[in-house]
Amino acid sequence: MSASLLEHLRASHEEVERVEKAAAQLLLLQDQRCGTAPSSSSSSSSSVLKGEKRKREKLRLDWAVADMLSRMQESAQKCLEIYGDGDNLRKDEIGFLGGQREGGGGNDVWVNFYERIRQIREFHRKRAMTAAAQGTDLSVAPEMKDPQALVEEANQTPYLDGVFDEAEQWGEMLNLHNSFTTFINWKPLRTYKVNEARKAETARLMKRGLTEEVAERLKDSRFEEDLVDYISYLKTFHVFTSIPRALKYRSSDYLAYLNGIVAYLQDFFRRRNPLADHDQVRQKFSEQFEEQWGRKEVPGWQTPTMELPLYCRPTDKVFLSEGPRESHMQGKKYKKALIEFTKLSHEEQEKQAEASQAHDKELAEAEFLVNAYKEILEDVVERTVAFHHKKQSRTAEELEEENRISDDEDDQQAAKAVGDAERDSEDEEDDQPIYNPLNLPLGFDGRPIPFWLYKLHGLGQEFKCEICGNFSYWGRRAFERHFMEWRHAFGMRCLRIPNTTHFKEITKIEDAIKLYEKLKKDAEGKTFKDEQELECEDSQGNVMNLRAFEDLRRQGLL
Repeated sequence: MSASLLEHLRASHEEVERVEKAAAQLLLLQDQRCGTAPSSSSSSSSSVLKGEKRKREKLRLDWAVADMLSRMQESAQKCLEIYGDGDNLRKDEIGFLGGQREGGGGNDVWVNFYERIRQIREFHRKRAMTAAAQGTDLSVAPEMKDPQALVEEANQTPYLDGVFDEAEQWGEMLNLHNSFTTFINWKPLRTYKVNEARKAETARLMKRGLTEEVAERLKDSRFEEDLVDYISYLKTFHVFTSIPRALKYRSSDYLAYLNGIVAYLQDFFRRRNPLADHDQVRQKFSEQFEEQWGRKEVPGWQTPTMELPLYCRPTDKVFLSEGPRESHMQGKKYKKALIEFTKLSHEEQEKQAEASQAHDKELAEAEFLVNAYKEILEDVVERTVAFHHKKQSRTAEELEEENRISDDEDDQQAAKAVGDAERDSEDEEDDQPIYNPLNLPLGFDGRPIPFWLYKLHGLGQEFKCEICGNFSYWGRRAFERHFMEWRHAFGMRCLRIPNTTHFKEITKIEDAIKLYEKLKKDAEGKTFKDEQELECEDSQGNVMNLRAFEDLRRQGLL
């Protein structure tokens, strides 16, 4: 053998020390480049990165330190396994060095010493023969990387490649598009939301004095397509109390949706904080949940499902209202389930109750974890919402211009020191909070537009369109342009009215209906009618309209 077990132990201890020194140097390098320590001197502030470069470099070095820690843990685990000595190899090795022979006979240190030399020579002789056959040079000693070499290797390793996708922007944004798609396509919740919105809109129209016939026009309304947008979802994805228990209970789709959000938030937190103890964070959340669950303080789950008035125990279902529950209890399926339920013993009924409580606890824990991770990622959520608000306020040309500018900045990273200092100062100014007391819209550069431009375009004027669902348009230009956009066109289609130029500037549903009726009457007056306007001539040269001609012909007077 080439090395004894104790030699492996010594090498593992040395590896732990070298990697520990490399991790310490990486932390010092992070302090120099990113200024993370509170004791950073002001004299070196010129070399500290600013803005997005600082955040990216800090995250990269965090991943480098995490890699060093994983190496240390692997080497330390090897040491623990050797110290554990489950196969007594370490004990035999120490006894061999003390002169003990195999089988317990004899006690001669020198005999064992020369025996070990013979084994080493035999090993290297065989290794030399193998190396000669393979053309390997044994005179080159194996490379042992010192801490500085490990630091240089870490600096050249692209740790962040493939860690975050483009939408996450190096851990600065959340990418919940998959969860959002699952949420808006969950049919039970979508139907419930649409029905509630229709009821509210119908009640509002009836309150204004409109007839039921007009309110009936909304049965194919815009609520089906305009249920919730991505920004609204980002603000409320952690709010589950608005979802009725009847839609949650025994729904595999809802449970899969919750588990998907929890898995993504856990993975995002791990990728954004590689040095955090994720198992400890998860355990802390579990302890908090168990404590609140025991006191029945988990939001939305203070009352078990079995104690709800709309719960049907024989079929293990929850209903939205009393009407569907009564209809269900009159059906054959319920009666059959009731007979089977009465045949169960007391212990079997208790098992069903425990299964129902376990399902409640599973759903409640998933919702609790979503809220817990949302709290520790609050700044990321707010930054994501602000980014999408800002993105919606820009046109396609402005977004292309911004992308082009960012690409140009990436190509100029190797500029001179003076140019780097100027860019760092600009990044520092960008990091400062924007002073916007008048709440002016943001321009393409991310700063508020001038007040004179705000007044020139009339962006302080609010125009509401009832056809668009009381959507607000700021400025005359946006208001006039919206009449040909999808939202207004869909609202007109729901009213069964063509979206023509006659209805421009019409924002009230009642006005649009009255104008449409008037246009239909005018069109009927101008329509060519065959019976009244088509002229016919008999054999005697008398001219008459088509209707009189047909009447005379049927009477045989022609």
